Amino acid sequence: MPPTIYNCAVAEPHLTARLAAAGDLHRFDARAGEAAIAEAVRGADALLLHPMVPVGEQLLAGAPDLKVVATTSVGFNTFDVDLLTRHGVALCNTPIVLNDAVADLTIALVLMLSRDLMGFEQFSRSGPGDGASRCRRWRTTRRARRWASSASGASARRPRGGRRRSR
Repeated sequence: MPPTIYNCAVAEPHLTARLAAAGDLHRFDARAGEAAIAEAVRGADALLLHPMVPVGEQLLAGAPDLKVVATTSVGFNTFDVDLLTRHGVALCNTPIVLNDAVADLTIALVLMLSRDLMGFEQFSRSGPGDGASRCRRWRTTRRARRWASSASGASARRPRGGRRRSR
């Protein structure tokens, strides 16, 4: 008999198809509250949850065949590991799922801070007139002048040869 799997996590279609091929897959609403969730997952062999779904005594009592709870998160601090262990339920997390996202965000934040992109964003939104005076650094830097003149279609660089042309 195939295992009964209950899922409340959003998963990509190919992953949902793999779960459905592995067992009898059911969805449930994680926002329903602890008692409603416990009722919805009665008879489950496996649960795939996001970390905010409560797994307590009531849920475990209603699912005596439950063997595994898998969370879509890296951390498992929202789960009572001792309670799950007493009921013989394994807890699985996804420890490397966010590595690439964390690396991407770290690089983006380093660039944002090293180039003062928040100041640039403020300067860009301030528009002409008095608003530009709020962000003096971008108004007066060489980079800002170069960007402003290139954005307006004028060249901010000197012509070849390095000298300005006299008119």
